[in-house]
Amino acid sequence: SLAGERNVVSGNGSGIAVHANQNVVQGNYIGVDASGNNGLANSDNGISLIGAENLIGGTTSGAGNVISGNGLFGMRMLGANTTLNQVLGNFIGTNAPGTAAIGNADSGILIDFGAHSNIIGGPTAGSGNVISGNLADGIRVAGLGVDSNSIQGNRIGTDVTGTQVLSNATGISVQNASTVLIGGSESGAGNLISGNATNINIVTDAVDNVIQGNFIGTDVTGTLPVTNGPSTGTNDHGIRISNRAGRTVIGGTEPGAGNLISGHWNRGIFVWGGLGQNIIQGNRVGTNAAGDAAVPNSHGIVVLISADNVIGGGEAGAGNLISGNLTAGIELS
Repeated sequence: SLAGERNVVSGNGSGIAVHANQNVVQGNYIGVDASGNNGLANSDNGISLIGAENLIGGTTSGAGNVISGNGLFGMRMLGANTTLNQVLGNFIGTNAPGTAAIGNADSGILIDFGAHSNIIGGPTAGSGNVISGNLADGIRVAGLGVDSNSIQGNRIGTDVTGTQVLSNATGISVQNASTVLIGGSESGAGNLISGNATNINIVTDAVDNVIQGNFIGTDVTGTLPVTNGPSTGTNDHGIRISNRAGRTVIGGTEPGAGNLISGHWNRGIFVWGGLGQNIIQGNRVGTNAAGDAAVPNSHGIVVLISADNVIGGGEAGAGNLISGNLTAGIELS
């Protein structure tokens, strides 16, 4: 993880291909030049990962890789044998300081075709990745058998400070996958997901996923929106669930489970068709993190042509705070 140990892995077809178990990839510049401030693309993926229990990055100073500017994905995790890998402390789609975009041409991270039980970030100090500036999704979790992956403690769509926009097209996209955990109720598990055209997109038969403890649409303090506004399309929706997706849990009743979903020029939560049966509890929608000032969405929660959803509930902690939004707090159509 020392600067003198760094490899610059750039200008190749593929950057690094790991088709084995229990390896460590740390402190490298992959797809950028030796300064870490300019793209020098690998024409394929920055890292292709097929295997188990590998560590990409780390929590100590200098252990994270810069994985940016590559011609396809920053990192692709592929296949049923790709499990229990940890991706920690990396800059994916940015320069080395995490202050400017050097986007990968597709998604920052793709988890697909059976890859399961992998960990992107984490609740402990230094675990989170900065995944921003990519031309498609920050993280895409897609495909049958892509189950039980967790995404925690990351900054997705902002710079390293969590205050400035470095948009991905979509922050996190979940397609066909199930039991993805985005955030969590544990301290430090929540992600900052802001500044993207849609921050979280749950589509195409994705079921039984959980979204908890995140700041979605705001800065890291939870007091200001992080958006370029409608002229650029950023912060269009906070969470969008559509196209046969459903049974998503957004928030929860336990302490720390609720999300902050604010600052979107369109809808904070948008459920459109799909399977329904979504549960929305314990969130703050349209306010700051403290719940005492408005950080408005255009609409708070919109449910369109979708049945059997639950918004709030009678048990302790189930109610949402839905306030400060510019039009409807809740719209059912």
